Amino acid sequence: MKEKFKNSILNLPEVIKLLIIYLIIIVIILSYIYFALEDDIEVFLIICLLLSSFYLLAFVIPVLSLYFNYLEKTKNIILILENESIRINDKIIPIIEVININIIGTHQHFNLGHGGVSTLPYNDSFYYLKVKTNKNEYYLTSLLSYKLDSILIEKYPNIKFVQNINSFPLIK
Repeated sequence: MKEKFKNSILNLPEVIKLLIIYLIIIVIILSYIYFALEDDIEVFLIICLLLSSFYLLAFVIPVLSLYFNYLEKTKNIILILENESIRINDKIIPIIEVININIIGTHQHFNLGHGGVSTLPYNDSFYYLKVKTNKNEYYLTSLLSYKLDSILIEKYPNIKFVQNINSFPLIK
């Protein structure tokens, strides 16, 4: 049975959801502050600027950095998982040639539901996999599928998977 994956931001629904939720919270806070301050528009504008800057720096810029990094490193990849091989575009990698697959992600990605609390939108959604063979290394990212690591672990139980925790899993 073949499974086919292609890069898409739509593969990261939790990230999009969290960004929208945080934006709504900021809009509600700003609305409350606007009505509480009544005539002091200068203070409101300063608070608005500070909250907007915080939102951009803490939430949007890290997500965009990881997204564009992953897109640059794995642009135009089509991944096809077959029973005895992994196909990355036109390159066929027999499963017996795979030494291991390193999964690089945050602590929250590996421990979600087991004490890991995700406060930043990228924590459990952005991760990448480094597929090591005898000859090469290939990078696959969560842009291909939000659950790509789980899918690979289930499909190929004989491959050694290594979890590597990184607070900001940028492909270098």
